[in-house]
Amino acid sequence: MVFSREDALKFIKKGLNEEGLKYRREMGEKLLELIGEPYVPFFIAILLKMTLRESKGDLTEEMIEEVYSSKLLGADGKGYFEYYRSRLKGHYGGMMAKAAEEILREACIADEELPKQLAFNLFREATGMDDERRFMDLIFDLENDFYIKVDGENIRFQSKVLRDWWRLYG
Repeated sequence: MVFSREDALKFIKKGLNEEGLKYRREMGEKLLELIGEPYVPFFIAILLKMTLRESKGDLTEEMIEEVYSSKLLGADGKGYFEYYRSRLKGHYGGMMAKAAEEILREACIADEELPKQLAFNLFREATGMDDERRFMDLIFDLENDFYIKVDGENIRFQSKVLRDWWRLYG
């Protein structure tokens, strides 16, 4: 499940108000900018929780950026995202997990998008299989798990926050 932009902003507003902080739309916009689309409630909740923990009653865009960079993408956030790496090994297993990791590693460093043909080459190298159906099954699974998005003949990371984390730890 993902939030619409307006529902994500309402979620952030409610979280700030419950902590006695005044909501300003630009703060909600900053949180969403950092998380990126799709607006996955889990990712928004984590950043909001960490931000609230660090705020001393006043919230600034700089503080939100600092929490994102040093906490969410740092050691404090590692446990939240390690699940996504361990899921590759547990869910995909063996050679398919290795292929998934290679594809994700390349997709997160690609300037814009990773050509699907290049991803297929990575798949072949990692698995030793020249099986387009198995490759597409893997791509479909990665898309369903919010890692990537297929746009025509290209692949890109679906979630900005996962992409940022994968760049650091993938």
